[in-house]
Amino acid sequence: MERLIELVEKNQLLYDSAHPDFKNNTKRNQIWDQIGLELGESGNEIKKKWRSMRDTFAKHMKTPSKPWIWADAMERFRPYMSHTSENEQRECEPAVSLADEEVSADGFIPRATSSFTSVTQNRGSDALDMLFLAYAEAVRQYGPRRRAIIKFKIAQVFMEEELADVDETSQ
Repeated sequence: MERLIELVEKNQLLYDSAHPDFKNNTKRNQIWDQIGLELGESGNEIKKKWRSMRDTFAKHMKTPSKPWIWADAMERFRPYMSHTSENEQRECEPAVSLADEEVSADGFIPRATSSFTSVTQNRGSDALDMLFLAYAEAVRQYGPRRRAIIKFKIAQVFMEEELADVDETSQ
């Protein structure tokens, strides 16, 4: 992991949202692939490991009383990560495309919107609400690209069913 941290640090466009090529996914993926070659793994696997390290460090910053072996090595990325106590600092990987979710100031995806929460509180939740909440929780476990694909497919199912309903009612 020490080597991964060093290699990421050498490639500022992977963690600095102010870098001119930060939003260039082609360049970013090429760098992840190069790092992967150097570490003997695929670029995607290395990217997953980095995200896990970054996320663990973000949690460590919130509860520093818990010791974490890589905390000192990850300190160099603190200025590029957002957390509630230092809002002026940049996020490590902010939302950069429609495929990404809105990320709150603490670096986490919000659980539910206030409008949804108020609707479920006013009318109560039933089995269907609970099912879709469980689906939402499952979808949150995937990366931004896979979440975008899932949302697209769900929208497609709703559109097809709505059109079928229109056809049925017009006959």
